[in-house]
Amino acid sequence: MTFNTSGASSVESSRNLALLNYALMFAAVFFAGVPALAAVIIAYTQRDSAPEPAHSHLGFQIRSFWVAFFLALLAGICGLAAVIHILASLYGLAYTAGWGGVLHGLDGPADQAVRVGGQGACGVFSGHVDVRKDGDGRDAELAGLDRSLGGLGHR
Repeated sequence: MTFNTSGASSVESSRNLALLNYALMFAAVFFAGVPALAAVIIAYTQRDSAPEPAHSHLGFQIRSFWVAFFLALLAGICGLAAVIHILASLYGLAYTAGWGGVLHGLDGPADQAVRVGGQGACGVFSGHVDVRKDGDGRDAELAGLDRSLGGLGHR
């Protein structure tokens, strides 16, 4: 008596291949998605020749790969936008509130804000500095402030 096991071995190998693909998809979490790429390539190549239970699993794995890919792409774009926003905010803070002469030397808007009454490097300057030069090249407002403080503001 002879048994035809070619159909059973095809189902078994397709089942094992689907399980291998699930293991590769799980491993992709730890290895930056590279195993998922291998799994989706295997799924695309074997989906048409696989029997019905494995066929639906391979199709599910392909859909899962593309959903995860687009979600990761969206997360990357949002992360990049957050980094750009943080850098732009830090630049704006450095421009308006200080960090000394990093951007403008010692006579930039940040230094004037600190001397005229802004909050300095720890806070955001919210006032307006009207810069006018007097005869000796110093800021007119700072010279007036210097006179009102009795010479304390002199550099």
